[in-house]
Amino acid sequence: MFLALLGLEAITLAPLAFGEQSSALPALAMIEPPAAELAEHMTQLQVYTHKLSLSLAANNRPLARFYLHESVAKLKQMQEIFPEYEGQPIALLIDRLALESYRPLDTLLRQADTATSSQGFDHALEVIVKACNACHLSCEAPIRIQRNHSNPFMQDFNP
Repeated sequence: MFLALLGLEAITLAPLAFGEQSSALPALAMIEPPAAELAEHMTQLQVYTHKLSLSLAANNRPLARFYLHESVAKLKQMQEIFPEYEGQPIALLIDRLALESYRPLDTLLRQADTATSSQGFDHALEVIVKACNACHLSCEAPIRIQRNHSNPFMQDFNP
């Protein structure tokens, strides 16, 4: 529909609709996909961790467990994709610093006792932030992570 409004539908889709190959497709097939960038994965991790923080602030433990899982899964994916990146041992640093930093929060969220204080969650989140910054320092990255309590997302984190 959008292409039709622009008058492009017939031009771009017509050859493919009749089983013809576009002359541009073979040229595109020769282009190698860009190399994975660590920054893109770190940005996604930052989003998950921020949403984790906002879930905890809203006392939404099920959502917090979800974002904890997503954060740890992203870290493990990064270990596979980036064993090393620009000479830095990313997989090792994730193993020694990042994954370990999520354990205290995981322990708190696994407890059946829902009376865990917000101070306990705040401390566990601070452990994660400190691990992020320790990793960045060890890699001489000029990035400093800090907690932000505002919600920039089009999402309500309340249970």
